[in-house]
Amino acid sequence: MKDGPKLKKEMFDYLTKAVAANIEKADKQTRDTRKVFSIPGAMGVVVLLNQAAQTLIPDTIWYAIEMVYLKRTKDGARRYTSNTGFILLGELHSVNAAGVWLNPMPTFVDSESPHAGRFTAFEDDLLQRWAVFNGVPLENVPMEKMLQAR
Repeated sequence: MKDGPKLKKEMFDYLTKAVAANIEKADKQTRDTRKVFSIPGAMGVVVLLNQAAQTLIPDTIWYAIEMVYLKRTKDGARRYTSNTGFILLGELHSVNAAGVWLNPMPTFVDSESPHAGRFTAFEDDLLQRWAVFNGVPLENVPMEKMLQAR
């Protein structure tokens, strides 16, 4: 019988590979959509709505996304460039912070993208509207800081 840590690592690897594969597909889809509609300057954004997958915890998803965006080709160029950023929306993994329930919604922006500023503005607007829709406060805490607090 396998031990707990080994099973946990296998599950983590499986989940991150699945998320990464979907992000890679999204990159291709965005690239192809720009080409088909002749909109080469359009910003690509991936939004994942997680309403049911309890095992997809925000920091695991964020780690998988970061790994995809950090991939490089042999010549050092970024491998996936069609999507400027990623946003995870969901209410499955609430955190009680000093008596206030918060919903971690990690985002990732490709800081090398020419659309990074536009993505940040879009992200801010979307998260504010999501918080209002759900009747929760919006606390903008970078994922890196959330990970350090664990």
